[in-house]
Amino acid sequence: MGAFDFEPRTVPPNVEGEPRQCVRVRQPPALRPEFLAQVRGALDERLKTDDTWSRAWLSAESLDKPGAEALVERGLRWSQRSEIPDGSGQSYFDSYLQTLAPWRDAKPRGLLGDTLAQDWHFLGEASEPLQKAIALRSQRWKTSYTVTDGSPVLSPGDVVGRFYFPNGSLGLDYDVLSLLTPEERMGIFDTVLESSALTSDDLEEDAAQLLGRVVLSMPAEEFPSLERRLTSGEALEKLLGSNAPQKVLLGQAFTQKALASLPLLLGSLDDLPSFELGHEGGAAYLVNVSSGLVPTKPVAAETWDVKKGVSLEAEPALPQEAAGASQRMALYFEPVKHNFQARYGSSTEPGTRSRAFHPLEWVRVEVHGPEPRTQLMTAMELALHASLPDEALIWEAVSRIIEMHMFYHAVSALAKAPLLPGVPATAVEGGALAAAQRAAVRQFVGRMALLTTLAVVDTWRAELSRTAEGRYFLAVHDLALLALAARDISKLVSSGIWREMAYRGGLLLSQSGARASAGLRESVESIQALAKTLERMLAEGKAVATPDGLRFSLPGGAEAFKQAFFAIRGEIAAARALGGIRGAGLAAEEAEKTLAALKSLATESQEMASAYSAVARRAAALPADKAREYLAAVESLRASARGSASPALAQLLRRSGASSVADPRAFIKDAEWLVRHPELEAEAVAELARKACRDSVDLRWLRLSGLTMEDLNTMAKDSMMPWKDLQKAAANPGDLKLQRRMRERLRGIAAELLTERNAQKLFPGFRLTGRQVKMKEGHVIDNVLTAMDGSRLQHGVEVKGWNEARWRKALDAWIAREGGAKLDSKQDALVTQLRRLLDQLADAVTAPRGSPFLVITDKLSRPTKIKLLRFLDANAPEAVLIHIEEVQILEMTKKLRAALMLPEGLSGGAP
Repeated sequence: MGAFDFEPRTVPPNVEGEPRQCVRVRQPPALRPEFLAQVRGALDERLKTDDTWSRAWLSAESLDKPGAEALVERGLRWSQRSEIPDGSGQSYFDSYLQTLAPWRDAKPRGLLGDTLAQDWHFLGEASEPLQKAIALRSQRWKTSYTVTDGSPVLSPGDVVGRFYFPNGSLGLDYDVLSLLTPEERMGIFDTVLESSALTSDDLEEDAAQLLGRVVLSMPAEEFPSLERRLTSGEALEKLLGSNAPQKVLLGQAFTQKALASLPLLLGSLDDLPSFELGHEGGAAYLVNVSSGLVPTKPVAAETWDVKKGVSLEAEPALPQEAAGASQRMALYFEPVKHNFQARYGSSTEPGTRSRAFHPLEWVRVEVHGPEPRTQLMTAMELALHASLPDEALIWEAVSRIIEMHMFYHAVSALAKAPLLPGVPATAVEGGALAAAQRAAVRQFVGRMALLTTLAVVDTWRAELSRTAEGRYFLAVHDLALLALAARDISKLVSSGIWREMAYRGGLLLSQSGARASAGLRESVESIQALAKTLERMLAEGKAVATPDGLRFSLPGGAEAFKQAFFAIRGEIAAARALGGIRGAGLAAEEAEKTLAALKSLATESQEMASAYSAVARRAAALPADKAREYLAAVESLRASARGSASPALAQLLRRSGASSVADPRAFIKDAEWLVRHPELEAEAVAELARKACRDSVDLRWLRLSGLTMEDLNTMAKDSMMPWKDLQKAAANPGDLKLQRRMRERLRGIAAELLTERNAQKLFPGFRLTGRQVKMKEGHVIDNVLTAMDGSRLQHGVEVKGWNEARWRKALDAWIAREGGAKLDSKQDALVTQLRRLLDQLADAVTAPRGSPFLVITDKLSRPTKIKLLRFLDANAPEAVLIHIEEVQILEMTKKLRAALMLPEGLSGGAP
């Protein structure tokens, strides 16, 4: 079977703004007849399971977006099997689509409002990749989808377009092979190994790659038995004698499954047997590989000492295998160095033949070439690398491109919590699905910290590869990533990899000195901090390493883990910052006190631990004199903050440490005004701090504005306040389009301010209990009122600051649309705003709330007022109109314009 062409890339974001990952895949050649019977049984069973699962989702009372996406993903999996016929001769993809067919032309309950559910559109925006898959790969079903980036006439090797795989599946053969039983999987191995496929010029590439994917797709517990089959005399001879470069995929899969199925015990890299491969200058480094039968000693699983690892002296016995003396095939390696010199010709320097290696033993390989590297692998993987006859292929084979291609499916799955796929159909109803989702998230948290920290290192791979210390660090890093892909976190944590990585990282930074880039140092120190955090949490019993991830013994364990990580990360950076200050001959006492105070605060919350880490890292990155000045400013900010501003203080400190803040001392000066001002309310301080950290408000500009403290407190609490646009309008008085937009916005703000300040007068018997409140269906309402008569009844309040002209134009556009008239863009925008208003009012009246209040100006002409009342009677009869005096709105708007330094005079008039 042919492999899929794999090309990860990012496509346009979905409606939430998150980029969606997709892959371009190549259609594989048809399954060979000798394998078809072995996979068909597994596919039939999976089809039954997926049919039941899909019917359960589609029969539910409602189908939300995650459910639709899960159905589409399941359909895309079956599209990968479109070339495999079932027992009736129909493709498995078309057979699966029969499950969805009854729902194609009938809209399920609870879906998509007025949208017609034809042509798979009942699945919403998630349906696009499924429609495309049907258009390209279904012989029975049709779709109106137009394919624009590929031909619908498919043959082996054609690019069929992009398909979305949240769990990172690689291709048809891996996906199908993962369904096989152990007997079926062994049957494929026997078919290949007992034939001449591995040594046939026509078949060796497909055969070698197929074996690699069979190993990669198998459960870890099956691997030990298969390892014996692979390393038996005849099979090993065929593998070593094959010229297929793709057999290195089998070697890498062998290493990964060794990590997944057996304990990984990594001591110092210096103690591992070392071999050389590749080219450097005029020298070529090769390794001759041979095998032979040697004594071994299988040990019963219950008596095997896992701390000693696998060796010829002792290896775990297979089930039903007798313990005691036995024999097995071992590997021998003979280093060879070829020197090519124009004057003297070439010379060959054979080395000494190595001792016998168990195929599962670990070795270190130094790879020479344009990008030298150090890699850790099993002896079996080295044998398959080194037995390639073409020297050029050896370099290509040991490149990380093939390695990453092999286990991308496993690592990418760790980057997304498995919230929906794989949940049994019985979990759809009741709270079982939610429970399954929570369990998935708990497992997810335990491995994301490991993956995200490791992934950063790849950015600095070229820099790390320049020195032996860096290559050693990368070797351990890559082995950790491969172990992570093997999906058993407990083995990874107990392997010694983290200790060795922390040690190698410290050695690397010590020997690199000032030569190490800031980014490299950051990533290495993050790994050191993660290693120390793991060690501390495990030693204290606060975390337990399981195959699925870290589990925490106490509630809030994941947050405690993050807090410990940030605190340790801060300690490492603080030591470096203080060392730099002292090394420059400057006094460090005050800086030391500041960092010690932050370290103490880091024990109080995860937010303060993160702030400590950010400040220490920024100080360490600055020149010694600038670092000292920065820490002095940090101390001033910390000391001046009021107690109620503690959450904001953590945010502001963390932001000051961000590399994107050009002048951290200036930022801290403005932040100090915010946290120490006695008249700023805590809610306003928190919201402004949040926005300042997102660069959506300039605290210096706000501090210098003419806003009264009463106005600032009210406006600052509004999460939707457009501070940046207002600042831009103040700086660009000639931008009439911006000025008019901000005047309209300020009029709305003025109406909201007046509504809040006159709440007791406008709404007797009620008190204001919330602002910018999210309703049940997701709409945000300006305010919420609560009755003071003891009933606790609540009412939503929506304030619409439009003037008479805007109300007239909007209502006229609505009436025109109702009459079938075609609207221009401005009219269409006004109708959209009215529709949004109706949605807000409808959401606000949802039980247990009472009738919503709509606050508007009191200055409407009689015709406009009549149109408005008819509009509300027809579309929002529960709404109660409340009026604010137009003169007050104009006065407040003018006051705000002056305070924010917006021009008063404006050609074309002011709204």
